[in-house]
Amino acid sequence: MDNHRIARKLVRLARELVAAKTLYHVTHSKYVSNIKSKGILGMQTSNWVKRSGGRYGHGEVYAFENFEDAMRWASKMDWTFNSNMGSGKVSIISFSDDLRDWDVDSHDPLGQAGSEGRWLKAMKRIPPEQIRNVKKFDKAMMKKLVEIQNKRYEGIPEEAGLTAADRRASASGFMADYRSKTHEHPLMPEMRVWSYADDDGTPMPLVMTEMSKRRWEGEEIVWFHSILSPEKQGTGIASYVVKQIAKMADKNDTTIWLNAKPFGRVENALSASKLKAWYKRNGWETSHGETMVRRPQ
Repeated sequence: MDNHRIARKLVRLARELVAAKTLYHVTHSKYVSNIKSKGILGMQTSNWVKRSGGRYGHGEVYAFENFEDAMRWASKMDWTFNSNMGSGKVSIISFSDDLRDWDVDSHDPLGQAGSEGRWLKAMKRIPPEQIRNVKKFDKAMMKKLVEIQNKRYEGIPEEAGLTAADRRASASGFMADYRSKTHEHPLMPEMRVWSYADDDGTPMPLVMTEMSKRRWEGEEIVWFHSILSPEKQGTGIASYVVKQIAKMADKNDTTIWLNAKPFGRVENALSASKLKAWYKRNGWETSHGETMVRRPQ
């Protein structure tokens, strides 16, 4: 090979290196071994089904410019397919490619509203040699995502303009305390995440709750929509969270209502009768049917 051909090849390789950018593809962990062998293949059936029927896309490969966006999508995917977050059953594959081959994915404009980078798609195959790294979306990554989300909202009060007295004894005060003890869920802003560690510093299973303030029959109350421990049941951590909620309600003179309905998609979820008994042990009383109330004590 003469010097001119060598020089042209080096220039071409240099241009490809400059044009290449790291992108992130989210997939089920069970497919990772095959992807490492054959690459990320196009023309595969999409995981996502439209409400109107059929599946999204036309066989494109999807990727994210930003790793945080990829983590958020992995969290959504884990929840949708595994009823969990941080199960390790979803992985993020980083690879390099030329951005000129990619178009912006416009399927979910609302989901992209708070993104850190662009969501992309391309009708192509990503060969194995372009794959740089694979990381499972496990509990450690989920906790990292929660921490990132929490830092973003640090210093933003839930109930701006409240007096000290309002915060001490009101549903608004309860919600302010509630936000201070929890993290915002990275995908579902209406939910909050409780994160604890044991005496040895080992992370405990995450607990997620949804609560909202409302006026009902002339009284300002808090509605307890749901509590969920998707990682593992039977550790006592959900009971600890409910006791913390009860303490905050007593401190703020707040009544809390709920419907004691089992969360059907979670493995080993309590039956309706056991769930009602669980709430009763923590101070709730049956109002009518599955509706229960806990008044400040």
